[in-house]
Amino acid sequence: MLMKLSGCFLCVLAGAFLAACSNDSITSAGPYTPPTLHATLQSLDRDFNAVCGAGPNDLYLAGVALLRNHGASWQPVVLPPLFRNEFRHAIGFPTGEVILDDGYSMFELKDGRWFQFVLPPGYIRASWARAPDDVYIATTFQAYHFDGLSWTKLPLSDDKYLNCIAGNQAGHVVLGGDRGYIAIYDGNTWSETSLDSTAYVSSVAMTESGTAFATDYPQIFSIVGNTHTSISDEYNYEPDLRADGDRLYSFGSYSDCNTYVNRIRMYDGTWHDVLTTPQSISDLWVGRGEIIAFGRDGFLWRGTASGGDEQSPPYPTRGPLVDVAEIDGAIYAVGEGAFRYEAGSWTDLNKEYITRSLADGVSGLNRNDIYAVGYQMILHYDGRAWSWVNGGLDARLEAVWEAPNGHVIAVGNGIVEFDGLRWSRTELPIGALALYDVWGAGGTVVAVGFNGLAVKKTSQGWEKMSTNTDEAMYSLWGWDEQHIYAATSASNQIMFYNGATWRPVIIDGVDAGDPSSIWGTSPSNLFVLNRSGRLVHFDGRGWTNEECILGSMGRICGSGTSNLLAVGYGGAVAYSR
Repeated sequence: MLMKLSGCFLCVLAGAFLAACSNDSITSAGPYTPPTLHATLQSLDRDFNAVCGAGPNDLYLAGVALLRNHGASWQPVVLPPLFRNEFRHAIGFPTGEVILDDGYSMFELKDGRWFQFVLPPGYIRASWARAPDDVYIATTFQAYHFDGLSWTKLPLSDDKYLNCIAGNQAGHVVLGGDRGYIAIYDGNTWSETSLDSTAYVSSVAMTESGTAFATDYPQIFSIVGNTHTSISDEYNYEPDLRADGDRLYSFGSYSDCNTYVNRIRMYDGTWHDVLTTPQSISDLWVGRGEIIAFGRDGFLWRGTASGGDEQSPPYPTRGPLVDVAEIDGAIYAVGEGAFRYEAGSWTDLNKEYITRSLADGVSGLNRNDIYAVGYQMILHYDGRAWSWVNGGLDARLEAVWEAPNGHVIAVGNGIVEFDGLRWSRTELPIGALALYDVWGAGGTVVAVGFNGLAVKKTSQGWEKMSTNTDEAMYSLWGWDEQHIYAATSASNQIMFYNGATWRPVIIDGVDAGDPSSIWGTSPSNLFVLNRSGRLVHFDGRGWTNEECILGSMGRICGSGTSNLLAVGYGGAVAYSR
């Protein structure tokens, strides 16, 4: 049985499975149309998890995005349909293919197309491959081999907690785990040994000549049969290992109680310093004599064992962005900072001057009247500078909406309102935990939140609404009082309010995952975003997928019918025709 399916085929299966009967026009499936918007990466605010090389002059950085450098610059790769938020491991091959996994799913990128592996059970803690049809994975207590057709459980002890795996082009493989566990495959048979019952093997490597190496903080051992010899690198604590040919590389941190530095070192019988830096190093790839390292806050270094240079970060960072709103023809994004995005350009509004505390919601009437809220925080922007309004009356505020008359409503674990003269707080109904978003039009103001909670402002105050769902409702967008939509925690589903009742609406024909945000320009032009960065579009006839190039996303908003900005802890993506 072939255990690898094309991503396109999987999308068709998902769409067929999720189709549901409904007489609502929003779920009527029309003819398939390809993505209509082009995604451009605007900022990256999460560190990468893995780096690898593929064909000649072909490098990849993997995490919430997959960046490829095939010569001049780093460019985002469109992610597979069932991508889950961020890649954990990456393996490249001289023939150009790349294998990546997010812990739960594994994908191969070949000739611009994605293929997904059908995996054995378990969370992938480590992976290594010699070729796309010679793949090893280590789950928590089991290890498996893929031969191009099927997975086979390796003939190893079942009670070992596995941490790491590596190999060489001769087909030799080494596995490491807790209690000093080591398993080595010599190309014919597996053997098991132990460094020490108290050891924790966190990293392994295999040179081309077949020598295995393993770490037990802070020591490094060479392993031949049941004999292990310390080649301890006194300069690196918590070392990770990589091999290129018969050269061993280690990277990790060192502290002498006064300074903290990170090092890359090379071992060819003796240790040699390659790089010393104050920057944290998260992962290292070595191959063909090249070295590429990356770390926190955009740190990127490229060179050889003889030295190299620090590279500019692939994309700018703007701190985590949590919410976006269209105000006066521009899109405003807030989080740790605050920015205006307009005509493809970013303007820093210098929120950090007041506070770096996260703003979770933003709303405004015009460029000179904008509110941002967060944990015990309400801020106001007058077009020139931010000012502190108050501490949110001690509420944890998630969202804010400003009415045309200048009245303000902020929601979270309470409802905080400004009536033009004073601020007041209303407690949530008994048993209600939180409201996540608020929206209004005409004489209607609605807020939604945890466990299907929805409330509506009336002349008598706030009234709890019947929603007939226990799903969380994260985000609101409305066309008018009879067309209000909410993104929910239910897979492939949003909620619709027609002015009288709430009811679920199925997103059919695509896999939208668990929606986190919704925005549109009319009931026949809706966009739904999920936390893995997947964006789907409803054009009045049916749903289609748009390009996904960044995970860890939270909110989307637009200016006009075809210019959108999606933001989250991963960064920001602009969509345009």
